Amino acid sequence: MDPQALPVLIDIALADEAAFNVSLLTQALKAISPQIQIIDDREWQHQVSNLIRTVVILASLLTFLILLATLVTTTFATRTSLLIHRQIIEVLHLIGATNIYISQQFQRHTLRQGLIAGTVGSTLACLTFGGVVLLLQKVGFSSSCAPAFFSEALCVFIFAPFITSLFMTLTTRLTVMRELHS
Repeated sequence: MDPQALPVLIDIALADEAAFNVSLLTQALKAISPQIQIIDDREWQHQVSNLIRTVVILASLLTFLILLATLVTTTFATRTSLLIHRQIIEVLHLIGATNIYISQQFQRHTLRQGLIAGTVGSTLACLTFGGVVLLLQKVGFSSSCAPAFFSEALCVFIFAPFITSLFMTLTTRLTVMRELHS
């Protein structure tokens, strides 16, 4: 083999279900020429896939914690609002307003605020997701995410404000009804 010859790079992609013994191939090719090098990227790709799965699990856990914090904050904000508006609530009771009517007023306010905050948060999360996807494509991991993953992520970004607002509204209703009955 000519020492001045340029190296030749051969890239082989295997089907996912293909069983392949790299050590046997390396031995066979080394018998032909000792300068041949085999680099198996499957282990590295497996580590990257595990990292992506771990990030998804951590993101799910973080999302759950944010939802829990939102519900706790909603509960305390509702209680504070009830204390602030205690005199107005007493006047409403005197003129015949029911606990359900008063609760509905608080629920409407919470629903509106939840939709606004959820939409802003979901928009920012969608932009962040798009940035991460672009970054992964520039690094060469565009094939690591299935197209179904993108549609699932889009559904999450669309429905998250509604789900968050629903939980906030239910939390407000339970808090108001519990406080008004005590």
